[in-house]
Amino acid sequence: MDTEEMISKKDLLKLTGISYGQLYRWKRQKLIPDSWFIKQSVFTGQETFFPKDKILKRIETIIELKDQYSLDELAKFFSEGNTNRVYSDKELKRSLDIPDTILDQFIKVANKKQFTFLEAVFIHITCSINKKISFQHEMDNWIQTVLFWCTSSKSIDKYVLIYKKAETLFYFLLNDDGKVLLDKDTEELCIFHLAEQAKLINLKLEG
Repeated sequence: MDTEEMISKKDLLKLTGISYGQLYRWKRQKLIPDSWFIKQSVFTGQETFFPKDKILKRIETIIELKDQYSLDELAKFFSEGNTNRVYSDKELKRSLDIPDTILDQFIKVANKKQFTFLEAVFIHITCSINKKISFQHEMDNWIQTVLFWCTSSKSIDKYVLIYKKAETLFYFLLNDDGKVLLDKDTEELCIFHLAEQAKLINLKLEG
Protein backbone atom coordinates (compact mmCIF):
# COMPACT_ATOMS: atom_id res chain seq x y z
CA MET A 1 0.00 0.00 0.00
CA ASP A 2 1.47 3.36 -1.04
CA THR A 3 2.36 6.08 1.43
CA GLU A 4 -0.13 8.93 1.45
CA GLU A 5 1.09 11.94 -0.53
CA MET A 6 1.67 15.05 1.59
CA ILE A 7 1.64 18.76 0.76
CA SER A 8 3.42 21.52 2.66
CA LYS A 9 1.54 24.46 4.16
CA LYS A 10 3.36 26.86 1.84
CA ASP A 11 2.41 24.87 -1.26
CA LEU A 12 -1.16 24.42 0.01
CA LEU A 13 -1.71 28.15 0.45
CA LYS A 14 -0.21 28.86 -2.97
CA LEU A 15 -2.24 26.17 -4.72
CA THR A 16 -5.61 27.00 -3.14
CA GLY A 17 -5.25 30.78 -2.88
CA ILE A 18 -6.43 30.86 0.75
CA SER A 19 -4.60 32.82 3.42
CA TYR A 20 -2.72 31.63 6.49
CA GLY A 21 -5.43 33.24 8.62
CA GLN A 22 -8.24 31.42 6.82
CA LEU A 23 -6.50 28.08 7.18
CA TYR A 24 -6.07 28.40 10.94
CA ARG A 25 -9.50 29.96 11.45
CA TRP A 26 -11.03 26.92 9.76
CA LYS A 27 -8.92 24.73 12.01
CA ARG A 28 -10.18 26.52 15.17
CA GLN A 29 -13.76 26.21 13.92
CA LYS A 30 -13.29 22.45 13.40
CA LEU A 31 -13.74 22.62 9.65
CA ILE A 32 -10.31 21.04 9.23
CA PRO A 33 -9.24 18.34 11.74
CA ASP A 34 -6.27 19.04 14.00
CA SER A 35 -4.86 15.63 13.02
CA TRP A 36 -4.32 16.86 9.45
CA PHE A 37 -1.77 19.47 10.65
CA ILE A 38 1.36 17.29 10.74
CA LYS A 39 4.69 18.71 11.86
CA GLN A 40 7.69 17.28 10.03
CA SER A 41 11.39 18.04 10.22
CA VAL A 42 12.95 19.73 7.21
CA PHE A 43 16.43 21.12 6.67
CA THR A 44 15.30 24.57 7.83
CA GLY A 45 13.68 23.25 11.04
CA GLN A 46 10.02 22.17 11.18
CA GLU A 47 7.25 22.63 8.67
CA THR A 48 3.54 21.77 8.65
CA PHE A 49 2.33 19.23 6.11
CA PHE A 50 -1.12 17.90 5.23
CA PRO A 51 -2.50 14.75 3.58
CA LYS A 52 -2.76 16.21 0.09
CA ASP A 53 -5.91 14.64 -1.32
CA LYS A 54 -7.91 15.10 1.91
CA ILE A 55 -7.01 18.73 2.50
CA LEU A 56 -7.54 19.78 -1.11
CA LYS A 57 -10.99 18.15 -1.22
CA ARG A 58 -11.90 19.72 2.12
CA ILE A 59 -10.84 23.23 1.13
CA GLU A 60 -12.63 22.92 -2.22
CA THR A 61 -15.84 21.94 -0.40
CA ILE A 62 -15.51 24.74 2.19
CA ILE A 63 -15.03 27.35 -0.53
CA GLU A 64 -17.99 25.96 -2.46
CA LEU A 65 -20.34 26.00 0.56
CA LYS A 66 -19.19 28.90 2.75
CA ASP A 67 -21.51 31.41 1.07
CA GLN A 68 -24.51 29.10 1.48
CA TYR A 69 -24.04 28.01 5.10
CA SER A 70 -22.75 29.54 8.32
CA LEU A 71 -19.45 28.30 9.71
CA ASP A 72 -21.31 26.58 12.55
CA GLU A 73 -23.43 24.75 9.98
CA LEU A 74 -20.30 23.79 8.06
CA ALA A 75 -18.73 22.42 11.25
CA LYS A 76 -21.78 20.18 11.58
CA PHE A 77 -21.56 19.41 7.87
CA PHE A 78 -18.03 18.05 8.33
CA SER A 79 -18.92 15.86 11.28
CA GLU A 80 -19.56 12.21 10.46
CA GLY A 81 -23.26 12.59 11.10
CA ASN A 82 -25.40 10.63 13.50
CA THR A 83 -24.43 7.13 12.37
CA ASN A 84 -26.92 5.60 14.82
CA ARG A 85 -29.90 7.42 13.29
CA VAL A 86 -32.36 5.49 11.17
CA TYR A 87 -34.13 7.24 8.30
CA SER A 88 -37.40 6.27 6.67
CA ASP A 89 -37.72 5.88 2.93
CA LYS A 90 -39.90 9.00 2.90
CA GLU A 91 -37.18 11.04 4.68
CA LEU A 92 -34.56 9.92 2.17
CA LYS A 93 -36.80 10.66 -0.79
CA ARG A 94 -37.72 14.10 0.54
CA SER A 95 -34.28 15.18 1.77
CA LEU A 96 -32.00 13.58 -0.81
CA ASP A 97 -34.32 13.53 -3.83
CA ILE A 98 -33.77 9.80 -4.39
CA PRO A 99 -35.57 8.48 -7.51
CA ASP A 100 -38.39 6.03 -6.82
CA THR A 101 -36.77 3.37 -9.00
CA ILE A 102 -33.62 3.25 -6.87
CA LEU A 103 -35.36 3.61 -3.52
CA ASP A 104 -37.92 0.94 -4.37
CA GLN A 105 -35.14 -1.48 -5.34
CA PHE A 106 -33.33 -0.90 -2.05
CA ILE A 107 -36.60 -1.48 -0.19
CA LYS A 108 -37.22 -4.69 -2.13
CA VAL A 109 -33.73 -6.19 -1.74
CA ALA A 110 -33.25 -5.06 1.89
CA ASN A 111 -36.86 -5.94 2.76
CA LYS A 112 -37.23 -2.81 4.89
CA LYS A 113 -38.24 0.83 4.62
CA GLN A 114 -35.84 2.29 7.18
CA PHE A 115 -32.14 2.74 6.59
CA THR A 116 -29.09 3.62 8.66
CA PHE A 117 -27.03 6.72 7.93
CA LEU A 118 -24.34 4.56 6.27
CA GLU A 119 -26.96 2.88 4.09
CA ALA A 120 -28.30 6.33 3.18
CA VAL A 121 -24.81 7.31 2.04
CA PHE A 122 -24.70 4.27 -0.23
CA ILE A 123 -28.18 5.01 -1.60
CA HIS A 124 -26.97 8.52 -2.43
CA ILE A 125 -23.88 7.05 -4.16
CA THR A 126 -26.08 4.66 -6.12
CA CYS A 127 -27.86 7.63 -7.69
CA SER A 128 -24.49 9.00 -8.84
CA ILE A 129 -23.40 5.64 -10.23
CA ASN A 130 -26.66 5.28 -12.12
CA LYS A 131 -25.99 8.56 -13.92
CA LYS A 132 -22.51 7.42 -15.00
CA ILE A 133 -22.99 3.85 -16.21
CA SER A 134 -25.64 1.40 -17.33
CA PHE A 135 -26.29 -0.08 -13.92
CA GLN A 136 -29.86 -1.32 -13.73
CA HIS A 137 -29.09 -4.96 -14.51
CA GLU A 138 -26.47 -4.95 -11.73
CA MET A 139 -28.59 -3.17 -9.14
CA ASP A 140 -29.67 -6.18 -7.04
CA ASN A 141 -26.10 -7.49 -6.81
CA TRP A 142 -24.83 -4.03 -5.90
CA ILE A 143 -27.44 -3.56 -3.17
CA GLN A 144 -26.66 -6.97 -1.66
CA THR A 145 -22.98 -5.99 -1.60
CA VAL A 146 -23.82 -2.65 0.04
CA LEU A 147 -25.91 -4.31 2.76
CA PHE A 148 -23.08 -6.73 3.49
CA TRP A 149 -20.58 -3.87 3.74
CA CYS A 150 -22.87 -1.94 6.08
CA THR A 151 -23.08 -4.88 8.49
CA SER A 152 -19.33 -5.52 8.28
CA SER A 153 -18.10 -1.97 8.91
CA LYS A 154 -19.68 1.13 10.43
CA SER A 155 -16.91 3.53 9.37
CA ILE A 156 -17.42 6.07 6.60
CA ASP A 157 -13.69 6.76 6.28
CA LYS A 158 -13.43 4.48 3.26
CA TYR A 159 -13.43 4.54 -0.51
CA VAL A 160 -15.84 2.76 -2.82
CA LEU A 161 -14.39 1.74 -6.16
CA ILE A 162 -16.15 0.21 -9.14
CA TYR A 163 -14.13 -1.42 -11.89
CA LYS A 164 -15.07 -3.14 -15.11
CA LYS A 165 -13.30 -5.97 -16.90
CA ALA A 166 -14.88 -7.20 -20.11
CA GLU A 167 -18.59 -6.96 -19.21
CA THR A 168 -18.18 -7.69 -15.50
CA LEU A 169 -18.34 -5.06 -12.75
CA PHE A 170 -16.24 -5.41 -9.60
CA TYR A 171 -16.87 -3.53 -6.34
CA PHE A 172 -14.24 -2.67 -3.73
CA LEU A 173 -14.44 -1.02 -0.31
CA LEU A 174 -11.07 0.29 0.86
CA ASN A 175 -9.66 2.05 3.87
CA ASP A 176 -8.96 5.76 3.45
CA ASP A 177 -5.33 5.21 2.44
CA GLY A 178 -6.07 2.15 0.31
CA LYS A 179 -4.87 1.94 -3.26
CA VAL A 180 -5.51 -0.74 -5.86
CA LEU A 181 -3.39 -1.71 -8.84
CA LEU A 182 -5.16 -3.59 -11.61
CA ASP A 183 -4.08 -5.12 -14.88
CA LYS A 184 -4.25 -3.19 -18.14
CA ASP A 185 -7.54 -4.78 -19.23
CA THR A 186 -9.49 -3.57 -16.19
CA GLU A 187 -11.26 -0.23 -16.52
CA GLU A 188 -11.94 2.02 -13.52
CA LEU A 189 -15.50 3.36 -13.75
CA CYS A 190 -16.27 5.09 -10.44
CA ILE A 191 -14.62 5.97 -7.16
CA PHE A 192 -16.39 7.55 -4.17
CA HIS A 193 -15.06 8.56 -0.75
CA LEU A 194 -17.76 7.66 1.77
CA ALA A 195 -16.78 10.41 4.21
CA GLU A 196 -17.12 13.08 1.53
CA GLN A 197 -20.46 11.67 0.41
CA ALA A 198 -21.62 11.61 4.04
CA LYS A 199 -20.79 15.29 4.40
CA LEU A 200 -22.78 16.11 1.28
CA ILE A 201 -25.98 14.58 2.66
CA ASN A 202 -25.57 15.28 6.38
CA LEU A 203 -27.01 18.81 6.33
CA LYS A 204 -29.96 17.76 4.19
CA LEU A 205 -30.86 14.85 6.44
CA GLU A 206 -30.48 16.80 9.68
CA GLY A 207 -31.83 20.11 8.39
